[in-house]
Amino acid sequence: MFTVAWAILALVAIVLILAGGYILYSPADATLFTGITGLDPDSLQSSSPDLARYVTVITRLLAVAVIGFGILALFVTWFGVRDRSPLSINIMWTLPLLVGSLGLTLVLEGSVLIGLALAGLTAILCLALVIARRHS
Repeated sequence: MFTVAWAILALVAIVLILAGGYILYSPADATLFTGITGLDPDSLQSSSPDLARYVTVITRLLAVAVIGFGILALFVTWFGVRDRSPLSINIMWTLPLLVGSLGLTLVLEGSVLIGLALAGLTAILCLALVIARRHS
């Protein structure tokens, strides 16, 4: 059960790395940008190139932060499995906090279905951490 709990945590860490990489290297999602601002990304680029570059930089910085957190979570997972360290379990509680806060943010923005899915993932992560704590 201990290994399954840590495998779930490692899987979420890998998904974070892949999602951050997708956001970093994929083109901007025009429908999301248009839904938030009411502007077409091309019209923003032509009317205010500095603002368009700023939006791109902020998106890429957030993607790098997601990748970094995923890599950190993967390393902590490795040491949690290898050493059965209680400190690793305590550090990994930041993962369900991150996922839960992202879900709450999406619910407040109107994406209730995705927010509820992230709430379910948060519950699974918390259960995995409780199991890992019990068997360490």
